[in-house]
Amino acid sequence: MTEDINNCIRDYVINNFLADNFLLIGQNEYELRENNKEGKSILRLKVSSDRSICIENIDDKKSDILYFRDKDLSGNNTYLKKRVDHIIFSYLENNIYDAHLFEMKTGIENSEKWIDIKGKFRASYLLAHSIAGILHISINDVYMYTTYEHANLMADKTNPISRHARVGGKYTRPIDEWNGNGFALNFGQKVTFRHTPIKMERNTEGILEGCYNI
Repeated sequence: MTEDINNCIRDYVINNFLADNFLLIGQNEYELRENNKEGKSILRLKVSSDRSICIENIDDKKSDILYFRDKDLSGNNTYLKKRVDHIIFSYLENNIYDAHLFEMKTGIENSEKWIDIKGKFRASYLLAHSIAGILHISINDVYMYTTYEHANLMADKTNPISRHARVGGKYTRPIDEWNGNGFALNFGQKVTFRHTPIKMERNTEGILEGCYNI
């Protein structure tokens, strides 16, 4: 299909099938927010194209993939219905977009928390591709980000499993994955992605703030 036809289908789907305010379209600046018991965060995000598509606060919207299992079979007890906080599709050309997945945290206290975040990235990767299919757009690449104030990704001394690879697998230290070296998700085989930690600073009102450009 031509880009014009895809655009017509996408507009019709958005206007007639999707819930109101499910997407933000055509902006190149966003304030991505997180409000939870750990505290509030605001990430001021700039996107190079004004043809971007944003899904904010995914957990507050009807975005469950109901045909997913309740949890995966990896042994990590990572629920497939957990998702990241925000997804941005940034336009490249000819109906092709990059997908950017943002998880917002105050602190990552140990490697087990990192495993939980990786589970959200994996489920959200599938969600992003599902939404891309509905919108008739193609995904070129997927990038993953975690905002944070403090992080401790050294292996948990109380959990020896966190210090060893699973049988037949190559062990990568959580701190290395966090910094983008060897970061991979399991889809039957290890698929590598770029992960970027975004350091946030606490303002005078106690809110974590940060800026980032994609």
